[in-house]
Amino acid sequence: MTSKKKYDELLTNFCGNRELIELLYECILDEEESREALYRATGAYPERRCLLMKLKYDLLEKREELTNGR
Repeated sequence: MTSKKKYDELLTNFCGNRELIELLYECILDEEESREALYRATGAYPERRCLLMKLKYDLLEKREELTNGR
């Protein structure tokens, strides 16, 4: 069985499982968040990065800045 055929078969089997799709979504978010935290900790940013995750961290930093009166 080819990879494409197997992949399509697996998609067909699992496409109706909303919990599996939600789990994958959460894993993607967790991975992106881990990467963004590493970028910020090291100051080494890749050429391309998830701008929505960057926006999230920028908003959190701004909120903390305004809350702490800096």
